[in-house]
Amino acid sequence: VQPPPSGLDDELKYLVFYGRNCDHCRDMFNDDLAPNPDLAARVTAVEVPVGQKQLRDPNPWPMPDTACEHRQLPLGPHWIMTTPLTIRLENGVVQCVEESGHEECMLLE
Repeated sequence: VQPPPSGLDDELKYLVFYGRNCDHCRDMFNDDLAPNPDLAARVTAVEVPVGQKQLRDPNPWPMPDTACEHRQLPLGPHWIMTTPLTIRLENGVVQCVEESGHEECMLLE
């Protein structure tokens, strides 16, 4: 990811890999990140391309305004992951990885 996410050594940081065709990702942004700027400010949201030559499908869901830092994975590789993929870092150390969800790693349960 270029440029690298900021604050990876912060006390608390989240990396979220998401797709603009993922319903769970849309709900995460709309229900948890948009209304909570303190949480969103700790998130680097990394968009995962839908294909090797295409970032998004023709009709992606609209991205709400959030305090998240935004990045994207490069086109070319075939990225294999189930989004959202959420990583919680505490002082630069991975404490939680959650595929196909975010509530547990973001301590929202």
